[in-house]
Amino acid sequence: MIPACQLSIIVEWSNALLTEADRPARMMESLVAQASKLETAMGGQEGNAMFPVEVLICYDGNQVDSEKISAMAPLAAPGSHGALQVTHCDFPGAEYYELKNLGAKRAVGELFLFLDSDVVPQENWLENLWAAFNDPGHQVMAGISSIEPVSLYAKAMALNWVFNTPPPWQDIRPGTHFWANNVCFRREVFETYPFPTMNGASRGACRELAETLVKDRIPLHINGAARVSHPAPAGLGGFFERAMAQGRDRVLWHQRFSSWWMQSIPAGFLRYIKHLGSVAWSTLLRHRQASVRIWEIPAILVIAASYYTVFFAGEMFTHVSPQFMKKKFRV
Repeated sequence: MIPACQLSIIVEWSNALLTEADRPARMMESLVAQASKLETAMGGQEGNAMFPVEVLICYDGNQVDSEKISAMAPLAAPGSHGALQVTHCDFPGAEYYELKNLGAKRAVGELFLFLDSDVVPQENWLENLWAAFNDPGHQVMAGISSIEPVSLYAKAMALNWVFNTPPPWQDIRPGTHFWANNVCFRREVFETYPFPTMNGASRGACRELAETLVKDRIPLHINGAARVSHPAPAGLGGFFERAMAQGRDRVLWHQRFSSWWMQSIPAGFLRYIKHLGSVAWSTLLRHRQASVRIWEIPAILVIAASYYTVFFAGEMFTHVSPQFMKKKFRV
């Protein structure tokens, strides 16, 4: 059963503008259903103290407004929805990680659960993450994020993008990395360790934060039973933008944390070759994990190799015009 500590769920609404139209609504439907199920199961005085759960929808008012959010996902409209109390928080000009940090400053809970607007929580996700904090040794608890292999394109990304296919285990294990789309912090930990500033990159703060937590010996765990479905990049435009942004972010990461060699163009070319090799290895050896048929393998290889070719182009353009690249591809 869940611990007697209040939970705040912080949902960024930038990814909702980049994904399939139905995913934000599906995310909220799953969240309402799971919270309501927990409230019913607990009941009594304890349940009354823990519910409704605070949900903060954090968005950039220059990109979207409260009315549009409510139209995209009716259960994300401000007000009471089952066991949730939804509040809209407008942070003009804020991007992905900043929305999370600013939302945490508004939150009242003892636990901060960060969920993205484009993922869909799977069965018992909320209970599995929340209940893990019955153990006082659990300070940061991340879940599993993966892509459902529902199409040829999704299969290619499930095998070869940043989100691995789901592991066979569902217990809680020590970890060294997490995704910001599916993670819960004790309040005092996150107030000390918020997401760091990215200095021109749009992704990578969760990697930097995880390394800091490990270095400072703050326990980080992975809950194999707390799973969400993540989308592949939406359409050809999303595919191109994500790959360009990821290539840019890789260069900016190495410029901050790595040797001169890792920052160089030759190193970028070697990374490209390594990526192509990884695509071949992953697709050929793990294709069954994404339900890939033998005759689909050539197309999978072409899709994934194309992604990392654009990724390499993003690296090269960042060397040529870093300021332009920092302004573009804010995904």
